[in-house]
Amino acid sequence: TEFGFHLIKLIAREKDRYSTQHILLKPNPQALDIEGAKVALNQLRISILAGAVTFVGAAQQASEDPITATVGGLLTNKEGGTRMAVDVLPPAVYFAIEHLAPGTISEPLSFTAHDNREAMRLLFLEERIPPHQANLTQDYTDIQQLLIEKKRETALQAWFDRTRANTKITVAPEYEGCALLR
Repeated sequence: TEFGFHLIKLIAREKDRYSTQHILLKPNPQALDIEGAKVALNQLRISILAGAVTFVGAAQQASEDPITATVGGLLTNKEGGTRMAVDVLPPAVYFAIEHLAPGTISEPLSFTAHDNREAMRLLFLEERIPPHQANLTQDYTDIQQLLIEKKRETALQAWFDRTRANTKITVAPEYEGCALLR
């Protein structure tokens, strides 16, 4: 599986219940694997630069990252947006794109994936937006997300207020002195 190789021993089986033992082996990539990925990414980069394929198309077809492959390789922020402030970028990404011009692709870069395995990737800097005061022209999506979140918070607070009036909470005697429950 994506977690590694599994060795599973069936101890007992009763209808739809199983008793098993499990051993998981996570293979470490060998230097040849990393070098092979680097060569493949270099070839992919050349194809993109030659116009044979777009970065989005290449990411959708070749990326092994299930999170970003389906969206054309886009890295997203915690709210799901695709624009990220410099201070929230992972340091490795920041230093890799610091000297890239908008519209350019990095050389293959080594990094540690979310599952702590060593991997290789290409980064494409779509655009660099200089610091500015928020406005609807440049920041519509971000402002929209903030307003949606505010609306959710308001609706949730209204539900808490309505529910609190009709809900009785009984605290066990041993927890009556707990400061968190006051």
